Amino acid sequence: MREILKWKDLPAGEFRLERGADARLSLEAGGNKYEGVRLRPMFPLSRPLRWIQVSDADGGMLGVINDLAELPPELGTLLAEDIGRVLNISVIKTIHSIKSRYGIMDWDVETDRGRSVFEVNDRDHIREFPRNKIYVKDVEGNRYVIPDSKKLDVKSWERLEAVL
Repeated sequence: MREILKWKDLPAGEFRLERGADARLSLEAGGNKYEGVRLRPMFPLSRPLRWIQVSDADGGMLGVINDLAELPPELGTLLAEDIGRVLNISVIKTIHSIKSRYGIMDWDVETDRGRSVFEVNDRDHIREFPRNKIYVKDVEGNRYVIPDSKKLDVKSWERLEAVL
């Protein structure tokens, strides 16, 4: 069984992250070196460059970078690019349909990147935030945002309201 780790800050200047020739990130901290580390933004999603979890290749938490802005510019830029790839959040502009079958919701939407069809496991993957902001996570881990659900067209709002 995996040991429960406490939140461990990784303050700027006390660790080193670099990308190897194989494009994987490595972390040096506390006299240890970890290969193939992964970055994952923690909440809130509205601040994707704050509170970045650093995990080892097996998913074990190594620590948290509190703010990329505190890092040297070249390192902050490198990590921000990685976070952007991880987040890959599309903005939902119109909801064409949401159909439920066997507990899975099939969404057909128009996003800032074009039309998208995806599945959502259950209501737990639709999160409501203040100011009518909605985040949706599909079965493949892709994320979508509705910045202000009250600004959707009437039909889109009705479809969304039925699953909230």
